[in-house]
Amino acid sequence: MIGQIIDKDADQATGKWGVAVRLGIKPTRYIYLGVQLILCMNIILLALVMMNNAWPVLIALIPYAIILPVIFKQLRQNENQLETFKRAAGLNVLLHLYFSALFSIGVGLAIFLKS
Repeated sequence: MIGQIIDKDADQATGKWGVAVRLGIKPTRYIYLGVQLILCMNIILLALVMMNNAWPVLIALIPYAIILPVIFKQLRQNENQLETFKRAAGLNVLLHLYFSALFSIGVGLAIFLKS
């Protein structure tokens, strides 16, 4: 979603009709936030319901608590500043990198604690 915001003008000029081109920047940033929150809910369900109380998996949400508010603040406050969007995209990559590492660690801990 952030990539679509960054590429909106180029996509529009070449006839590519992504979400950001169709709906604009403001709705796209809220869709981005919604997708991220759904991912967090999935992790909570996975940890507490599907994996039979595997609470260590919840450590994967730490980056969301720290980085996601910063990303969303940048997207919200600077609606038409490409450099700010690029910084937000960089933070988004870090968010998912940290999430992936902590998710793997959490799953490993959950398996270890159950054995």
